[in-house]
Amino acid sequence: MTNSYGYDFSNIRTVRMIRQNHAMSVIFFALLLTPLLLFLIFGSLYVFHVPMTDNGYTMNPGDPSYESFFRYFLYGSGLATLALLIPAILSMRKGQETKITLDYDIDLQRIIYVEMPKKTIYIGPKAIITLHLKTGRVQVDRNESIIQEKSGEFVFWTELNRAEHVKVGEKNGNITLRYRIRTHSGLHSKFFRLRINSSGVFEGYREVVSTSRYGNNSVSSMSNYRLEGINIQRPITMDATIRREIEKL
Repeated sequence: MTNSYGYDFSNIRTVRMIRQNHAMSVIFFALLLTPLLLFLIFGSLYVFHVPMTDNGYTMNPGDPSYESFFRYFLYGSGLATLALLIPAILSMRKGQETKITLDYDIDLQRIIYVEMPKKTIYIGPKAIITLHLKTGRVQVDRNESIIQEKSGEFVFWTELNRAEHVKVGEKNGNITLRYRIRTHSGLHSKFFRLRINSSGVFEGYREVVSTSRYGNNSVSSMSNYRLEGINIQRPITMDATIRREIEKL
């Protein structure tokens, strides 16, 4: 991989990344729009004493029916707005954290180790091993194309050689990268904004993924990544169950 992608990713042999997924906050903010708009619109009508008509009956400011309508409507829409706004802000600030480690085994084969809240995933040259933490259930997938797709899902530059319609640009001093990638689950359009400091160190990036299925297009992921210790060798502390499964390969 050359600098035609805006950065020479081939120089990254090992790295640890912290991913925060903000997909839930996007959902909360989308749901928030309706009650918020209703609250603002009817709040403005109430503040400016605009008469209301209901089934031919006109309610004027100061009428008991007028005051009762606005009191209950604004109370309800205000509570709904707060009920969605609070979790939206909390999920935006915290996000769902995932730890991703890119490394190489003793045979100099690339491995990716992913620690998520509910599962741990090992992606190696021969298989993907998924450990579901709550049940202890283990899944092993040896499909080569699935291994490639999973690698690209967590470390995007491993899939650049298969990417289509690659576009590199710059926005507010940051390198931007767009491309499309086809997988078993559909066609994905990916956008990245790379954070590279004045010394040329790749510090992190923002990722937005849109997925097209059966003619429908929707945002499936919105995440921030923080990179730590590029090319600093650190042993991976693997789960014992995953280690046993690796020995069976």
